[in-house]
Amino acid sequence: MTRINKEVDTRIIIMADGHSSRWVRPFLGELEKRLTVDRGSTALKPRRLFNAFRSATKNKLTRFGLPHSKHLLTVGGETLLYRQVRLAKKHGADEVYIASSFPEHETLGAHRYTPTNNIYEIDRFLCSSELWNNEGTTTYLYGDVYYSENAIRMILNAKTNEAIFFGRAPCSDDQYAFNNELYALKFAPDFHEELAKHIYHVRNAFINGQINRCIGWDLLRSLTGTLHSDINETKHLLYQQIISINDETTDFDTAPEYRTFLLKTGLKP
Repeated sequence: MTRINKEVDTRIIIMADGHSSRWVRPFLGELEKRLTVDRGSTALKPRRLFNAFRSATKNKLTRFGLPHSKHLLTVGGETLLYRQVRLAKKHGADEVYIASSFPEHETLGAHRYTPTNNIYEIDRFLCSSELWNNEGTTTYLYGDVYYSENAIRMILNAKTNEAIFFGRAPCSDDQYAFNNELYALKFAPDFHEELAKHIYHVRNAFINGQINRCIGWDLLRSLTGTLHSDINETKHLLYQQIISINDETTDFDTAPEYRTFLLKTGLKP
């Protein structure tokens, strides 16, 4: 069992379970058939559902043609996870947790926390809420992101009494950008209840078919009161709400993105 110290100033949680609501839905119908608890029942045990889901989607985690997930891609001789842990500790994080069901994500300097009921992408926040810091800030990082040292410094040094998002808004002169992305969420202990309310709001809207995804951007949409608005009409409001990181920081969704990044930066794997 993971031992959790509630009295720290700065806690980092790196999300590294590796699935996405953008492609989860096609698998769920078949999984429900396979995981029926008893004949004629549609009740599911959440842990069994997740384990089968992880198995069914294994190819998504190894789509770089490697025998491991993209969180273990290397840049400059260190994995993405290890780089995040190292830089977070260097710039003041008291504790670092990696929220992952995969033993191979054990990383020096961090505690691995095994989440439960982690089905939809938005669940990555709720399923690790036990780790939310009651005395100081909690910061979520994305395990598939290469963070510049400046980005980690900016995130760790930022102050908030509520919640703040960090990310990349469209920027025409950004040579590294592949797309607009969210890179971090940081929030204060007094905001726990409000944040949980909005996470459930997004989750329920997705389950009820009111929205077609439930990712970090949708949490930001909920917090800004635009979840059910036309995203093309309101996305400029979202971009105004994030602290912009426009440098070599980027996530990797495909092998070509990874190769292109290495070529542009001149960094070695």
